[in-house]
Amino acid sequence: MNLMQKIQIQLVVILGVLILLLASYYVFFTPSIPENPPTLTVVTYNVHQGLDAYGWNNFAAVAKVIKALNADIVGLQESDTARVTSANQDIVHYLAEKLNYYAYYGPPTSEQTFGVALLSRFPLKNTQYHLLESPTEQRVLLTAEITVNNTKITIGVAHIGLTVEERTIQTKEILSIMQKINTPKILLGDFNYLPNSTVVTLVLQEFQDAYLTAHNTTTHVLTWSSTKPQEPNDRIFLSKHFIVLDSDIYQSTASDHFPLYAFIKLRS
Repeated sequence: MNLMQKIQIQLVVILGVLILLLASYYVFFTPSIPENPPTLTVVTYNVHQGLDAYGWNNFAAVAKVIKALNADIVGLQESDTARVTSANQDIVHYLAEKLNYYAYYGPPTSEQTFGVALLSRFPLKNTQYHLLESPTEQRVLLTAEITVNNTKITIGVAHIGLTVEERTIQTKEILSIMQKINTPKILLGDFNYLPNSTVVTLVLQEFQDAYLTAHNTTTHVLTWSSTKPQEPNDRIFLSKHFIVLDSDIYQSTASDHFPLYAFIKLRS
């Protein structure tokens, strides 16, 4: 056997090992799909670029919160950490792998957004992001489709601007996009709505607010900041296809926002 033949055999062996490793990764890390779940747990969570309420990088704390909530669907905001300022650490990949979720990263870093992403126990289809009209920082909505109990559901995840002008423009644009979708809809996000916001009334013409519905109230729970709650920024909006069983915040300082969750089910 000459040297070239030995090299060829070694390359075949290495290739075979790589194929086995990839196959084992797929077997062990492909999320299992829940069968006929009677309810869904949905969460919206601004993860503050993986920094906790005190400014420390702490991906593990965020993962611990999401695991405790046993979420089926998680909309993330401020999730674009794949950049030099975050040491190129990818919190979306970290959470998806650690907690066994399907994931859609949303807009690439080159779009210069704060990042929105989606984690799901159900396979994600028709994923896309929509850059919103943004007078200041670039804001975005992502959409994706899942199938639960043979019903297609569209998920939207958004993070919109800080000024009244931005919130109004971007809310109207999000509604325009979502109105074109005929499936049951879940809209998650950090909308930066203030306690007396009138912009939210535009959304409530099309969607129900999970927290307001669950508690039969007109006053939303405060989600920012997690050390001194002042604003009801984070929301879960649902089309009328859903029944809300409960909704609340999960108190944690793993981020500067509290995660907001809702237990829901499709109407029969």
